[in-house]
Amino acid sequence: MAVLSIVVFFASGRAAYNRFSSDFHVRGMGATFGHVLQGRLVRLLLPWTMLTIAIMWAPNCDYIRGLVFLPLFPGITAILAVCGAFYLAAYEIRFRYFVLAGIIVSVAGPVFDIGFHSQFYTYNHVFGGVLGPLYDEKLAVRGGLFWFRGLTLLWAAFFYLAARWRLGIEHSMSRIGLSVMGIGFAYLFSAYLGFNTPAWYLRTQLSGLWRTEHFSIHYDADREDVDDVERWAVDHEYRYAQLRDRLGIDVTGRIHSYVYPDESVRASLTGARFTSVAPVWLREPQVHVLADQIGNVFPHELAHVFSREFGMPVVRASISVGLVEGLAVATEPPDGRPSPHELVAASALFRDSTDEEFAERMAATLSAGGFWSGRGAVSYTVSGSFVTYLLDNYGVESFREAYPYGSFQPVYGKSSFELALEWVDFLASVPAIERSAAWRADLTFSIPSLFERSCPHWEPPEIRRAERAARLFDEGLLIQALEAYEDLLSGKLVSEDDAYLPGRIGWGRTMLALGRIEPVVDTLRSMPRETLSLAGTALLADAFALSGEPDSARTLYEWVRIQYPLYAREARAVWALRKITAVYPDLVDVLVSADTIQVRRERLASVLVEREIETSRVAVPGLLWQAMLAAEDREWSDALASVERTFSIPGGPCAIGSDANIALRCSVWAAVYAYRAGDIDRSLAYAKSAIDDFAAVGDLAEARVLLDFQSKLRWLEKNQSVVYR
Repeated sequence: MAVLSIVVFFASGRAAYNRFSSDFHVRGMGATFGHVLQGRLVRLLLPWTMLTIAIMWAPNCDYIRGLVFLPLFPGITAILAVCGAFYLAAYEIRFRYFVLAGIIVSVAGPVFDIGFHSQFYTYNHVFGGVLGPLYDEKLAVRGGLFWFRGLTLLWAAFFYLAARWRLGIEHSMSRIGLSVMGIGFAYLFSAYLGFNTPAWYLRTQLSGLWRTEHFSIHYDADREDVDDVERWAVDHEYRYAQLRDRLGIDVTGRIHSYVYPDESVRASLTGARFTSVAPVWLREPQVHVLADQIGNVFPHELAHVFSREFGMPVVRASISVGLVEGLAVATEPPDGRPSPHELVAASALFRDSTDEEFAERMAATLSAGGFWSGRGAVSYTVSGSFVTYLLDNYGVESFREAYPYGSFQPVYGKSSFELALEWVDFLASVPAIERSAAWRADLTFSIPSLFERSCPHWEPPEIRRAERAARLFDEGLLIQALEAYEDLLSGKLVSEDDAYLPGRIGWGRTMLALGRIEPVVDTLRSMPRETLSLAGTALLADAFALSGEPDSARTLYEWVRIQYPLYAREARAVWALRKITAVYPDLVDVLVSADTIQVRRERLASVLVEREIETSRVAVPGLLWQAMLAAEDREWSDALASVERTFSIPGGPCAIGSDANIALRCSVWAAVYAYRAGDIDRSLAYAKSAIDDFAAVGDLAEARVLLDFQSKLRWLEKNQSVVYR
């Protein structure tokens, strides 16, 4: 509809201008205006008919809601074009100025919106608008869009009334004045109406402010815990110190970090729902991330902030998108998963190509067209591996020099293809690759790009209804949630349609929370495993445990555990713990409850007291769940105390020689809980123990994650002063 609006603007404007100008008695053309406008609007039925007929061979998953954009975008644009042409004809202005104005508005609007504001949407009088980043699968239809299109109609009214005044048809200036006042007030309050998101407005919406040596962290003070914000401050400064050491530079100016409580808030303010961004072209260095992405996404975005120091003038980026994103991937901290080198070396893309073919594809990925036309996971991973190779083998100074314009030959003395060939040889000599690297690479690299998928922005109504029911569950309204799920699943409870899978899982969770176990067992047991899914299998295991069938529950819990890849250590440990817990229905009942976290903690403590198992090896599952619930409740000292009690129980899951999934994780939990409780020395001790344990079993990927954590703790001991409010 945005593309159609551009065509409609110039085509309707040209046709209307010719019609108005050809009328010899131009001053008597009041009736003609209505006829011309009606004709241009009726012509919109042609593209509507074509798009409707195309449904027969091209999917259109959201026809009704998409239809709203026909009047909203090309419809209103056609009205503006006809009114603008009427104005030009009345004042005898040549049509070339209509074309010039259309081009200026089409280009200047996005430049002004995106180039000078902390936003990733743009609304436009000519083409309607762009709702947000391309990567966002769920587009943000903000209220500002409708207000802005109302402003477009105000402009159309102004042109129409001004033309009538010129022609002598309109004798009063009052209506023209009202339209001018309306336009003026709209621009004056543009931020509040949602036309733009200037930095000052964004900071009023994220009213919390935490200042550190290099950052101003803006957050929602009403929704975020102060302890969490202090932890963010530590992560911000630690990652800054890491990147400064790696890249050999400092960022000019204070960095503004906008931390959003959830994706809906970010979408309402910036237009970006799921896409984290660091707009390097803006005057102030800044990043925009979700609160739960500080640990994994923030370092990537911070690398973009650093790269603006050696990017091209004005835009502060590189002409090579592959270098932009490759640098961010290359400088990401370890996450316990296979590295970019391992993923590329293990992938079928690498194995099924000759060295020259793969090097050519790598060199092509560096360009904007090559990067964005490929699959996202492939482009990011491949460019990240290549940039890591350049940094490790040629140094950061050469990379910084080559970065702005992709100047490989002048800087390295070799073309991008020759460097890619060297990189391919390096990958072929990687001595060891993590066992799940090939599986991970084939899985992620097979995800189709946005352009390869049908209806990429479509969210089925079944999913939306399941989300509404899930909100009722989270609010503790179990009866209403169950009614919503049953209404959704009427006749679809055992359907093989994946769109109903969240509804089936939600229905089962709600039934178990209400104590209605048998219907869940009967329904899920009759479903094929492939239809049941991983979440459904876990739900059935919970139902078996609650109904007194621990052997069946343990079998399913174990099946769920082994479905997770080796690097999903936390999940594998939790499901191993669920397997141990299967023989205690009262413990499982607490875990599946929809009670508040405080109530669940109280219930779990009561269960442990009633069973009088605090000092026995059977206490370990309960104590570990007690620790996790305390951590969820942000009672870190209680969480640490519960984990530490398990270490003194001989033969428990945290003891050497027991289930490795849990035993290896206990020291990690203790290290994290001690850090969050403010006990750095104890956290360091547990971190060292965990590093030794993972190194002993050959899990070097997790050992690297813990070494990074240990490094942060040691840095924090020496740099407490840089983290302040």
